[in-house]
Amino acid sequence: RNWLKQYPEYEEVFKGKEITKTVYAAFEKNNRLVSFTPVSSIGWAATAGKSEGDVVRPILISIAKSALLFLSVSFAAFFIALAVSRKIANPLTELSAHALAIGHGERPRQITLDDILEFQNLAEAFNAMAEKVEARETALRESEKRWAVTLASIGDAVIATSTGGRITFLNKVAE
Repeated sequence: RNWLKQYPEYEEVFKGKEITKTVYAAFEKNNRLVSFTPVSSIGWAATAGKSEGDVVRPILISIAKSALLFLSVSFAAFFIALAVSRKIANPLTELSAHALAIGHGERPRQITLDDILEFQNLAEAFNAMAEKVEARETALRESEKRWAVTLASIGDAVIATSTGGRITFLNKVAE
């Protein structure tokens, strides 16, 4: 009967209910995880308990191992991703700068990218494009010179205007 005062859970157990809970064990000065089970044939209750630390410690160790593994894999993945991104970002930056230079009418140097085959192919395509642009610009300048010489040497007055009516060319006779 004294146990009913100290452990009120027994009242529920004697009614036929199984209970599991954490109880303070004064003799250990610690919490225990205890299971109460009725033994209805004799009107008693059976209990079994274990120190809370004994139960929780292996769980915490397991969680700590898993957390350490997770952190290790996460850091490894981060550094691999960083290395890969640099290996990709640097050639892309160089290709972008090359394309902008061509777009601004500059004659950029030939680029060579040795690391990744796809970037090598892109670099070769950019270099070929730059050569074609330069060849076309040279051909256009030569053609403009030829037409300018031809128009300047005609014996009649030649005046060329823009669609807005501005004079863009006139030969000596027209002057």
